[in-house]
This record gives sequence, structure tokens and C-alpha cells, in this order.
Amino acid sequence: MGTHKLEVTTSDKAGNEASNAVSFQVLNEMPELPIQPSPADRTTVSTAQLKLSELVSDATKDLLEVSFYKARRYDLNGPGKHEALSHAVDREPPLVLVPEGETTMTNEQRALVATRDQQYLVNDNKEKFPYHRFTFEVGNDPLIDSEVVWTGHSLPDRLVTMYIWNFDTLEWEDVDSNKGTEDFTLKGRIKAEQVVRSGKVEVLVQDRIPKPDEYDFAFLWMTDTQYYSESFPKIYDLMTKCTVDNWKEKKFNYLVHTGDIVNNWNSKSEWENASRSMKTLDDANIPYGIVAGNHDVAYNLGNYEEYWKYFGRDRVVKQPTFGGDLNNNRDHYDLVSFKGNDFVIVYLGWVIDKKTFDWADDILKKYADRNVIIAISRIFKA
Repeated sequence: MGTHKLEVTTSDKAGNEASNAVSFQVLNEMPELPIQPSPADRTTVSTAQLKLSELVSDATKDLLEVSFYKARRYDLNGPGKHEALSHAVDREPPLVLVPEGETTMTNEQRALVATRDQQYLVNDNKEKFPYHRFTFEVGNDPLIDSEVVWTGHSLPDRLVTMYIWNFDTLEWEDVDSNKGTEDFTLKGRIKAEQVVRSGKVEVLVQDRIPKPDEYDFAFLWMTDTQYYSESFPKIYDLMTKCTVDNWKEKKFNYLVHTGDIVNNWNSKSEWENASRSMKTLDDANIPYGIVAGNHDVAYNLGNYEEYWKYFGRDRVVKQPTFGGDLNNNRDHYDLVSFKGNDFVIVYLGWVIDKKTFDWADDILKKYADRNVIIAISRIFKA
């Protein structure tokens, strides 16, 4: 639509050249969406007084023919045994229709999600992906030309996705997504033959991790690998191999390991298993930082002897992101930059004393113009 210009240039073998241009307009031939419906949405009127109207318009002033269609709405405020449930799981979307641990919304919670009234049901979870799941009872309705609609919002940069359960493939099918801290609407078309069973439609709305083309860079976080080092070294190997295999595709730029590398600080086999697994990253030139946890240093004793043998300064100094360390990599910091974003990542080991605090304070003052990430264990000593 709008004004366009077509320009054509041609030449012959004798070197003659000519060009010409013509301007033209493409009109908006699509009518505008109807506005000012009457009666208003959710208004109850008697049949005797029922009069339907909408305001329609067209940019080219064409004559418009307006028709009204009878439709049916299924929502939590309407008739039918509709269900509303909430939960949080460690992946998105869930692998099954009904994940274990779901809870039915209370009447108060259900009221918050049933009406667009600027009242919201908030599901917070710092470790898992929260979701709301809805079961709508549609009976024998053929659901011709039907759609599912959801309105809400989430945290910044979180991609909210609406799924419909596909009974043919037995998986949640992604039908629409959006993100923002202000309300937006998701819509998904109904494929009745695939999504209706026993007169019901299953819908799930969940935060989703963005795809690589939706973000600029990503960090990986690894922690508490002690049981893998002790009893399941092949899993540790698979973790680091998976990291290498997906590094470019997922736009990973840096990996953080926050300790408890092994389960028993004085087990040579565990340290060797962990060292071999992490060497996969070394061989692939994957930048990472690592710090000791309580299992790595004999708990409150703070015995770093074995940690130093395998992850002392000699190993981490080879990293291109290495900035500096204190006491043979008991504590250290890395400097990383991606897409114009600069970070200083400070690693503070187990049993931190005043010397460590003073050292870290100097680092943070030196790089006060950078974003700061603290990779830390737990115990402090004054």
C-alpha cells in the first residue's frame, strides 16, 4: 500500500542505455476492522430488545456489506465444567498433558484469570517455568472457524507462548507467542480433528526461553556436578560435550561453574573424572570460569590442596577471559564482552575471609563501568 516507484534501465550491445521510471499507488482495498459493537461485549439483553450494530469503514469509500454470524464463547465465566490449573516444571513445554504436581486454582485465583479487569494471577518461580493450564468443555460443538484467545503479560524479555494439546502427536503444539510487560493477546486457530477429545480442548500458557534468533548472546551455568564426578561420569562427559556441540547454534558465549565439582574432596578418581569432562571445554576453546564449593575443600576446613592440583591458576590462566586471581585461583575474576555488553565475573571460593572481600572490592572498583556477576559458594568468615 502507498506510493511506489518502478524504475527500469536497459542497454544494448552498442553501449546505448536508457531508463525510465513510473510512479504508482497501491490502495488499501481491505476494510478496517469493525468498531463500536453494540451491544457491548458481555452485555446481557432480552431477545425482544436485541439489535446488532457495528461501525465499519473503508479507505477507498467502497460500499460495504455487513453480516453477523452466530458464535459461541467458552470461558471460565461461562457454563460448562471448565478447569483451570497452575504449576511450574523444569522444561517448556511439558512433555505430557497433565504434569505431576498440578494444583487446581482456587475460586479466588480462577476469578483473577477469568475476566479482563486489570487483575492478574501471578505465578513466580525462580527455578522452574510456571504455567497455567485450562480444560474447556465444548461437547459436540464442531468448532468451525474457531480460535483460542488469551490476554496477559510477563517479565521483560520472557517469551510467553500459548500451546494447544494435539491428541494425534501427543504433544503441546505452539500456536502463538509474544512478550512484554504490558498486556498483549495471543490467538491460536483450532484444528478440531486434532485437539478435541471427549468434548474437551486443552490449552496451556507458559513462559518460554527465546530461540537463538530472538537474543544476542547467552551464558551457560553449571553447578553441583559432584554426583556425576562420583558415580555417573558419563553424564558429566555428556554435559560438556553437549555444551560444545550447541555452542554456536545457541549463541553461548561463556560458561560459569559455581562449585561442588566433586562429592569427596580427597577422591582422586572423582577429580580425574571432573578434570576429564572439563577438558572437553578446554580442547574446544570454550571460555569458562570455575570456583570451589564445600565438597571440593573439606567443608569448613577449607583444604584447597586437591582443587589446586586440578583447577589451580595454571589451568584457568589459559582462558582468554581470565582477568586475575587470588591465592592460586581460590578466587578469581574474568572479563567478558559480547555485543557491546561488558561484564566482570567475580568468583569467590568456599570460606571467604576479609582478604578475599578486600580483593573483590578492589576488582569491582577497578571495573565499575562493567556489569557485575558474582559466582559464589556460601560460607563467609568475618
